[in-house]
Amino acid sequence: STSTYIEPFVGSGSVMACVSAYRRIGGDIHSEMIAVLLAIQQGWVPPDTITEEDYHAVKAHPYGYPLELVGFVGFACSYGGKWWGGYARGDGRNYAAESQRKLLRMANGLRGVELLCCNYINLPIPNHPCTIYCDPPYSGTQGYGVTFNSIAFWAWCRSQSRHGYHVFVSEYSAPEDMISIWSHERAASLDLNTGGKRTVEHLFCVP
Repeated sequence: STSTYIEPFVGSGSVMACVSAYRRIGGDIHSEMIAVLLAIQQGWVPPDTITEEDYHAVKAHPYGYPLELVGFVGFACSYGGKWWGGYARGDGRNYAAESQRKLLRMANGLRGVELLCCNYINLPIPNHPCTIYCDPPYSGTQGYGVTFNSIAFWAWCRSQSRHGYHVFVSEYSAPEDMISIWSHERAASLDLNTGGKRTVEHLFCVP
């Protein structure tokens, strides 16, 4: 067991909020997402209604709004959670209200998490046994609006493992030396070929 848990791609924080550890560190390259999580830690309540007009207004003039609101609208109110992936609608659902409730449910679990806006390579990792869980932009998908080098990422994972850290990665596929310890079929909402396509997500252990 380890006393420190690290997520270099903390995203919406949904996994982090469920983890118990003496120390938890979450990093993400998206300053807007980190702003959302920091605001939730400080008691911010996101709006429960974002109209399509609101969505396009924030997208067109992001510097006119608080960073946490930009992050909430750009991610939580977009199709598939993709950064400015189009206003989420359909089935009579209120995506803003759903996301608000989810974030507020996570608030207790996010307390005490150290949150940093940085590239995974620059995330400070303590020099003692740690568990590192990575949920990077999946190879072959549209991702979240950032260019991602999967080859460099897997090299970084191997390096962390060689330094004695326990490294786990969620991905659809991985280099042959990685070990799949869990798998689950799911809808690939961010896949380049959407339209009901399903794929198998794996949890890989880095040897």
